[in-house]
Amino acid sequence: MEFFTDREFQTADLPSGGLSKGSYDSCTFRGLNLSGGYLDGCHFLDCEFVDCNLSNANIGGAQWNGARFRGCKMVGLRFETCGQYITGLRFEKSQLDFSSFSGIAVQGTLFEDCSLREVDFTQADLSRAAFTRCNLDRAAFSQTNLEGADLSTALHFSIDPEQNRLRKARFSTEGLPGLLGKYGILIE
Repeated sequence: MEFFTDREFQTADLPSGGLSKGSYDSCTFRGLNLSGGYLDGCHFLDCEFVDCNLSNANIGGAQWNGARFRGCKMVGLRFETCGQYITGLRFEKSQLDFSSFSGIAVQGTLFEDCSLREVDFTQADLSRAAFTRCNLDRAAFSQTNLEGADLSTALHFSIDPEQNRLRKARFSTEGLPGLLGKYGILIE
């Protein structure tokens, strides 16, 4: 496995087969199209992805520690295939529609100005996560730990308080329909 540190990768730097299997430490990836590519088994430590397309990439066994994604398209990613190796993630102005975090621990993850439509958060540990101005339309929350999470500016979510852990989670009054929808209560 190759080791890369403090490097910047752009489209012109990309080998014909995509990113090499390896360990990337403090690297920046700009404008890369990795859609449908193979990132399985790669290790990313304190790396930043800017304006990249990672949609439907194979990320099985990849390690993401301190990874930051800005302006990225990440449709259909299955983060649960990474196992236990996901910590300190930050997503800004990115599209993660139809992705899955099912059953994994991603405490303290920041989602800011992201589209999270139909994302599967079933049985995930999202304690202390922040969903700042995120669209959670039809996102799945079931047996999800949202303790201490901030959804005060999140939009279009539907979360059943009886099926999820919500202790000390933050919501705005505008978010009440997303919490009480199952009861058929009209809020004006």
